[in-house]
Amino acid sequence: TLEPPVVDNQVDTQEMPDGADKAPELPNGYRYYETMLLVQPKLNEMEKDIQLSYFEKLLGRHKAVNVMKLDRGKHTLAYPMKKFFEAYFVLYSFAGPTALPGAIQKWQQNPGIESEGQFLRVNVMKQEPGVS
Repeated sequence: TLEPPVVDNQVDTQEMPDGADKAPELPNGYRYYETMLLVQPKLNEMEKDIQLSYFEKLLGRHKAVNVMKLDRGKHTLAYPMKKFFEAYFVLYSFAGPTALPGAIQKWQQNPGIESEGQFLRVNVMKQEPGVS
């Protein structure tokens, strides 16, 4: 199941009212997205969480809402990426402004000195309304 990330002991989620069947109303110009991050397998849990926190800070700077995180663990890759045969798979599901995928792509190309080479792949997908 997807779980919201905890940042400074606070969770940024919106509660659904009892009996509600649909997602909460999004601000104007927001869309649902999913991002799959493939993280280097040589990192330990603490180092991996630090790298993921950089991505979560990017989501926070761009005012993403309904952020959910699913850590799938370490899995074997179908083909080697950057000479690695396995990687940590982490899925983020969130709603954000339409400029957010561009910001994620720009961040992926230049993540900063601390994250250089730590992410094997960052894949952003737009989710259609009503599709789960």
